[in-house]
Amino acid sequence: MKLSKGRAFGLWAIGLVLTVIAVNQVWFTLEMQPEDTTVVIQSFSGANTYGYISPTLLLIASQSAFFFFVGPRARFWIGSLSILTTLGFAVALLLEILQQNISSLASAVEAATGIAAQHGIKGVTVVTEIGGYLTLGALALTLVIQSVTLSASRIWPKKVARTERKAVAIQEPEDTISLWDSQR
Repeated sequence: MKLSKGRAFGLWAIGLVLTVIAVNQVWFTLEMQPEDTTVVIQSFSGANTYGYISPTLLLIASQSAFFFFVGPRARFWIGSLSILTTLGFAVALLLEILQQNISSLASAVEAATGIAAQHGIKGVTVVTEIGGYLTLGALALTLVIQSVTLSASRIWPKKVARTERKAVAIQEPEDTISLWDSQR
């Protein structure tokens, strides 16, 4: 199946939209267990937890916009850069999720628990929810789409500028009646 420019743009947009949706899902919850019951103190999405997510997604979206509207040589470089950006972003998020790094939420944790982070929070556990893993899956899908699109873009036809188009030559009439008709 040949991947056209329009289909590739649609698939790329779907990958980015799925990533944005997954980023705004619950990634971490703070839980306490007083008297053998689990109480959820507060939930945090990826966009709230890590401030670099939104600018990075905006960068990837702008790279995709440039990718589809430039020439073949620039398309290769922008596509490669977009793949590297998405891959680096996915690796950074994977490390953050595996380490349960919520250090940027210290003030929110303090407000939710009433205990300052430097005093040590005892009895409060951080639970990793499915949202972070959904984001990683959406980024993996976006990486596959970007890679397939980059390889398929080599066969896309080059856009011909208007100045390069050949003018249609008007045939000269061969007989006098045709000449007279063309001059009316």
